[in-house]
Amino acid sequence: MCNRYDPPSKHALRDRFRVTPPDGEYAGSIGPLQRGPYLTSREALIGQWGLIPDSSPTKRPATRNRKPLSTNNARRESVASAASFARPWAQGRRCLVPADAYYEPCWETGRSVLWRFSRADGRPWALVGLWNDWTDPETGEIVHSYTMLTQNCDGHPLLARMHKPELDPVTKLPLA
Repeated sequence: MCNRYDPPSKHALRDRFRVTPPDGEYAGSIGPLQRGPYLTSREALIGQWGLIPDSSPTKRPATRNRKPLSTNNARRESVASAASFARPWAQGRRCLVPADAYYEPCWETGRSVLWRFSRADGRPWALVGLWNDWTDPETGEIVHSYTMLTQNCDGHPLLARMHKPELDPVTKLPLA
């Protein structure tokens, strides 16, 4: 799924989601490992987009031997069993990730062309996610983080167009 999205302003968070905007700043367009807002059942927070598993030795999600992990998206089909996400899932750490839009690459031309997905009326919406609090083993700092849940869309008439297709080795165009 997406690797970039636009969060709503703090004003829009308050008006649309009826929450007290979180302390701290976040960018107008967010990529993996950047800070963005998310909503738990109790409050609005700002955290790192890329859930930090409890076992990660660093703030940048990684395995115990420090191999980097991509945790900004969690597949719905495996979230309950994936090592990075199973514990927050089992603990019911569901959240909403407010967004004005998210971006997906369309590969129909053989190159990545970003498409913007948003509500037709322009209002913010919420994507489903998981959150976690990770404690830095060296400093004791508690770091908020979150991930978005994704679903296989190969059968969807529009979203299936966003997946990188197998390319013809000669023409470099998508195979039919």
